Amino acid sequence: MKELLLSNWHFMRVFRLLFALACLWSWFSTKDSMMLLGGIFFGYQAVLNVGCAGGSCAAGPVRSKQFDDKNTEDITFEEVKRK
Repeated sequence: MKELLLSNWHFMRVFRLLFALACLWSWFSTKDSMMLLGGIFFGYQAVLNVGCAGGSCAAGPVRSKQFDDKNTEDITFEEVKRK
């Protein structure tokens, strides 16, 4: 978990974190609930590196294990005809 939080920081991840902080600051000063929801949403995306902004649709280590090419098999298909 520590590796997930501290590695793979790129421009979009930093941008989401800054945007989340701006939304939370706006919520703190105006008490607008939409700003709180935006701050939580973008903060979650930035801290855990999830979301599709910047091409990071899945968390780094999880994605490489899930889509490993070594675990694929040849698939054969059969044509099914209706009578």
